[in-house]
Amino acid sequence: MGVMEKLCGWTPEEKTQQLTAALRGEAQMVLLNLAQEERGDLIALAAAFQCRFGSMEDREVLQVRFRRRVRSPGENLAKLASNLEREAWPAYADSPVREQEEQACFQFVEAVSPGELRKHLRLSKLRSLQEAFQLAQEWEDISKEEEEHRSRPAVTATEVEVGPEQIGLGLAEVMEEIVAIRKAMAAWPPPSPQSGPRLC
Repeated sequence: MGVMEKLCGWTPEEKTQQLTAALRGEAQMVLLNLAQEERGDLIALAAAFQCRFGSMEDREVLQVRFRRRVRSPGENLAKLASNLEREAWPAYADSPVREQEEQACFQFVEAVSPGELRKHLRLSKLRSLQEAFQLAQEWEDISKEEEEHRSRPAVTATEVEVGPEQIGLGLAEVMEEIVAIRKAMAAWPPPSPQSGPRLC
């Protein structure tokens, strides 16, 4: 652009116009995200490009930091997934969107704990960050329920006090009923032959 500026004798305004007209793809999106009054400002445009794409050295630092990312204390899984998706964008700005998503998914698995959850996610053949988040959330919910169940006090036989007068109470009542029924049956008169059904 500097060579063309000298050859054509462009003013700063003309240089900015030529630059903005030549933008394509993601660079054009950076321009469109600027306020209208900033689009003709070469300094504002250069600052926006620096922020979006950075230098190669900056990107390498961001990638190293991204690969070392772990789950912060108190950071829930939804926040972790959202943060990694956002952090993958500047770290892999020169990569396709699909690769950025894959990097975010991979780092999500590496960032979670405990190790059992990480192992579960690695074996699940994940296809997206969203899928990794859903599986991890289900695993955490189930683990929490199991922990709550284990922490409930168990009721044992030694904790139930039974007095001597209560032992066999149910059996005694049943026996009394049986005796009463047998006495009633013994006192019942047998049916007369005439009361039975006639065969012919």
